[in-house]
Amino acid sequence: MNVYWAVWKDELIPSAKHYPPEKAIYSFPNLTYRDPYRTDHISGCPAFVRYFENTYVLKWPVSYSLNVNSQGELTTNDYDQEFFDNFILPREIRKRIYSFSTQYIFIAEQSLEIEVTKAHTVNTDFTRKVVMVPGLFDIGKWYRPLEIAAIIDSNCDSISLVEGEPCALVRFKTENKINLKRVHLTPETKEIISRLIHTRHYPPLIKNHRPLEYFYDMLKQSGYRKYILKQIKENKL
Repeated sequence: MNVYWAVWKDELIPSAKHYPPEKAIYSFPNLTYRDPYRTDHISGCPAFVRYFENTYVLKWPVSYSLNVNSQGELTTNDYDQEFFDNFILPREIRKRIYSFSTQYIFIAEQSLEIEVTKAHTVNTDFTRKVVMVPGLFDIGKWYRPLEIAAIIDSNCDSISLVEGEPCALVRFKTENKINLKRVHLTPETKEIISRLIHTRHYPPLIKNHRPLEYFYDMLKQSGYRKYILKQIKENKL
């Protein structure tokens, strides 16, 4: 099964700085991957192999040091305000809930659910200090860049994101083999997807969140799905 991936905003962080998704099974520290038929080793455990079969690691493309004050506000001396505003989205500041942009977007040719979870295969400053809110949606029916929704620990006063360290795991919920193919998003493709994403905020005063099926149907009825896939296939790297 083909899954296309791209960097969402390469003008924020150059696309060459982004690490390709890697098999999560190789990210465990001090764990040498062995023959999966050897049941005397953890990497030969059928349950372990089954879970990580289509699970990949996403990594931070840059290092970023953040401070957290008593009000839950994040501040930094790294980069500028524009970078901060595009990289971090405050959700509920006093409750220390933020979203961190991964800048990765995945698109499938057919229905395929992707699950985004904490990078529990590693022990980093980020994984120790946040509770990550998992998420799941169908990347064959709706297109959007991935975010890391996180609740920062109440005792935490600083967080260090380190370039090259895992920031999240993505799991494709299928038993079929996944073929990841990197693509370049043209400005036109980005604009179309951005407008589709922006529909989440209309009407502005809506009280209830719309279900995912609402957006799945919107993309299907818009006629853009086939057009976006055509554009993507023409811009493989």
